[in-house]
Amino acid sequence: MKKDFDKKDRLIDDMTENNSNRIYRSVNTSEEETKRLLALNEELEEKKEQLQIILNSTAEAIYGVDTEGICTFCNKSCLRILGYETEDRLLGKKMHELLFDSTDERTCKVIEYMKKGRALHIDNIKFLKADKSTIHVELHSYLQYKNDKVIGAVVTFLDISQKISDMECIRYLSYHDVLTDLPNRRFFEKKIKEVDVSDNLPYSVIFADINGLKITNDIFGHDIGDRLILRSAHAMKNNVSKDTFIARVGGDEFIVLLPKTDREEAYDIMNAVKEEIHNARIAAITCSISIGSETITDNKTSIDQAINMAEDRMYREKVMNRRSTNTDMLNELVVTLHKRSPREVVHSKNVSELSEKIASAMKLPEPLVKKAKIAGYMHDIGKVVLDENILKKEIYTDEEREQFHLHPVYGYRILNLFDDMLDIAEGIYSHHEKWNGSGYPKGLKESDIPLIARIVAVAEAYDALTNTKNICALSKEEALGRIKESSGVTLDPYIADLFVDIMQKSVTV
Repeated sequence: MKKDFDKKDRLIDDMTENNSNRIYRSVNTSEEETKRLLALNEELEEKKEQLQIILNSTAEAIYGVDTEGICTFCNKSCLRILGYETEDRLLGKKMHELLFDSTDERTCKVIEYMKKGRALHIDNIKFLKADKSTIHVELHSYLQYKNDKVIGAVVTFLDISQKISDMECIRYLSYHDVLTDLPNRRFFEKKIKEVDVSDNLPYSVIFADINGLKITNDIFGHDIGDRLILRSAHAMKNNVSKDTFIARVGGDEFIVLLPKTDREEAYDIMNAVKEEIHNARIAAITCSISIGSETITDNKTSIDQAINMAEDRMYREKVMNRRSTNTDMLNELVVTLHKRSPREVVHSKNVSELSEKIASAMKLPEPLVKKAKIAGYMHDIGKVVLDENILKKEIYTDEEREQFHLHPVYGYRILNLFDDMLDIAEGIYSHHEKWNGSGYPKGLKESDIPLIARIVAVAEAYDALTNTKNICALSKEEALGRIKESSGVTLDPYIADLFVDIMQKSVTV
């Protein structure tokens, strides 16, 4: 009996020990599993943090959506570009409602392509920002899968608003003149292909060309020339309706297209433009323009033919008026100089008369005598380009003197622009050269100096010495003494001596 009890006790002990071992092993296994799971969770959190860091460090905006278009995550660039402060403004929200202000998911391409099982790329699409302003973005959408089933999409986008703005600006500039903001020739050539003449009869065309733009640019510089162009463009804009097509098709050329405008109406516009431009004055230039027109009254004449006829009429007018236009412009330059420097009025007149007297005494041919007279009158025309303050001074700084010494060069350039003055221009260029080579602008000497210039030099020297506007004005006798002293030094000896001789014989100057 006792043995049976002993067996039972041992059996109970064995069972207890086995159970304890199993429980211990089970507890150990559970602790190890917990540690493993904790380690995995910690690793997962680290990877999640790393992923978030990566997402937030990219300049590209990124957000995720489920199959209903609801936002599941977003990065900081997404918030920044869209103008949201915190992610809770996006998370759990339908992105197409925020970005397109529409509850209709059919307006959302991301959802449309997600349902088709396709990725998406859009070069340019508009997104609404938090403040309801719009931006241009380039968008990519990539599908997310789980167990081979689409569960959503990751959307990346970049704000390309500045790029689009720059492209639009470049496109605009490629079709518009930078100075006047009018359509350019490229735009014009595109436009005339689209013109429907038959439905807009009568159809008039005006072709205009600014007079004297090259001369203005050469004399006063391109800034003044640009002002002349702008003034002409404004005159045309001011005399037609707002939607009238005006193009600057060349440096000084404009074309105006006038649908449903008859010949008389076109003439009225032309005359109004001419009058407005003529009443404008820029620098020393009174503006003027040559204009031609053609009116299409039936389908027999094409728009190209009308433009050519308008251009021909414009050029005929320009050629007919060229001489008078140039004469008027040259006279205006003289008048402007005399207004800016009143002493030049008497000085130019005196030098002109004295130059004529010298040339006649030299028994030069009549054409040369006439040239000497004109050269004497025009010799200081280059001063019109100088700063007005320099013209009023008697004593110059080194810089001002350098500028003053350029007036023969300016005079040469001015007269060289007028056909009637080409023979005189060289004399104007050299009238401050001296017999001994100490003059300017080239330092020419003796007979290398043009004859007209040598004549004007003597006449100008005498008038400068005797001009009553000069504080140090000399008497006739004193001035002639100075001329005699300069003979063979700064002045041509033959001309100087001849001048002294004829002046001493004359009763009046």
